[in-house]
Amino acid sequence: MKLYILISFIFFYNFTFCQTEKLDKIIHKRIERLQNKNIDTIGAYKIHGEHLITPKCGATTAYIFWIEQTVIKIIKVNGCKISRSKKLLDKDIFEFYYSNQNSIDKETLDNFITEDGGFVSTSHHIKNSITIYDTNKTKTWEINNFYLIKNSGDYININYDKNIDLKLIQWKNLIDKKIINLFK
Repeated sequence: MKLYILISFIFFYNFTFCQTEKLDKIIHKRIERLQNKNIDTIGAYKIHGEHLITPKCGATTAYIFWIEQTVIKIIKVNGCKISRSKKLLDKDIFEFYYSNQNSIDKETLDNFITEDGGFVSTSHHIKNSITIYDTNKTKTWEINNFYLIKNSGDYININYDKNIDLKLIQWKNLIDKKIINLFK
């Protein structure tokens, strides 16, 4: 029985790791291809874990979005396939970032802390990352969605109100909304 559990764990770990590694290579190649076309404003949004828009065939999904000739285009990438590019009707994903860039660059998401100062964590949660590639820099934000929960069981997150009001989280929510509407 112990051998069965060990083999199952190794299989799951290798499947997940290889899939994430493959996805990262695909993302990197797509971004290089866009940069070679002189596209200098690119974003990548990755969702790690189960989510409304995460496919059944993979634990991680990524969305690459960019501005091409005044139009924002977006593709979905996962372990199963790469979607055809779709157009967004407005530019608010980039407009929101650039109009709030100073705040977003300085913000940090605080841990789930209880009223008595205790730290709460879970091993099953969704993590997101947002990366912006532009001519000046590459910047990545890691977002643990567990820190955006108001309460877990009997525990209340004293950082909830601060976290939910961050411009970074407002931007993440805007991206989520656009992605859900496009990739239903």
